[in-house]
Amino acid sequence: MPCCSPTAALAATPNPAEPLLGQLRDLAGPELDRLVLAWLARAGLTHVALAERRGQVSTYRALLQSRLALLSGRVRIYQRCRRLQAHHVEAFAGYLLRQRASFGLLISTGELTRAAHWAADAFPAPRVQLLAGPDWADDLANRHIGVRSRRLWQRLLDLDGLFSPSSKPGGYPSCKRRKP
Repeated sequence: MPCCSPTAALAATPNPAEPLLGQLRDLAGPELDRLVLAWLARAGLTHVALAERRGQVSTYRALLQSRLALLSGRVRIYQRCRRLQAHHVEAFAGYLLRQRASFGLLISTGELTRAAHWAADAFPAPRVQLLAGPDWADDLANRHIGVRSRRLWQRLLDLDGLFSPSSKPGGYPSCKRRKP
């Protein structure tokens, strides 16, 4: 009788966020913008707007208001399968310094390397926070933003809830695969 190793059993376990992460990777620019704007607004950020988009990397600017201060920040999203490396974090930290941003949130639809976490911890100011794809998918699902559960263990992107009927002149946007 063949025996499975614990690592093989772990690899065979379905990741509940994987269908959602695949859809987030393939999301077109305007649809990603709508999702991110709704997510950041629900998280308490204001004046959110697209700062730049280069291929599958989108950067947004936002303001975080408190009673004592108004902080400017940037949120960068990498739509990629591969793990985010330390040089991505370092480049983002340099971008934050050039933009004079107070904080930064770096999100990947894939995973993050240990070196990326170390690089983020190395920058005292501006502070860089990292968010891996499965964690971002969980946060979207917990805030009920653009995610629906198909089964107990599987989540899918559902952008229908993000749009009011007046903002859909041609109907709901479709989630088609982006052409390379």
